[in-house]
Amino acid sequence: MSEKGLESLFFNLYSKSRIEILQSISRENLRMNELARRNDITATEASRQIQRLLDDQIISKQPDGAYTLTNYGKLFLHFFPSFEFISKHRDYFLNHDVWCLPSQFTW
Repeated sequence: MSEKGLESLFFNLYSKSRIEILQSISRENLRMNELARRNDITATEASRQIQRLLDDQIISKQPDGAYTLTNYGKLFLHFFPSFEFISKHRDYFLNHDVWCLPSQFTW
C-alpha cells in the first residue's frame, strides 16, 4: 500500500464507481472492458478507477488481464456493510451513545 496509509485508502474508496467495481470483482474476476460495461462507465473512467484500486493494492491484475480482489480488498469488503449501516443510520448514531453497551453488542 502507498505510504499515505489510511487517508489514501478512504480517499481511493470514496467513489461510488470504485465501490461498484469492487463489488463486481468480488463476484467474479473481470477485465477492464467488462467492468466498464457492467458498471455503465467509459473504458477511460474504468481504467482510472482501476488504477487507484491497484495503487492501494485493493485489487490485482491477473496474467489473463482480469482483475481480482487481493486479500486486503476482501477484508475491506467484509467490513463495508458495517460502514454502510453506520452511514445510513447517521442521525441515530449522532444522538445515541452506543459505547455504553457491552462490547458483544457493538462488535
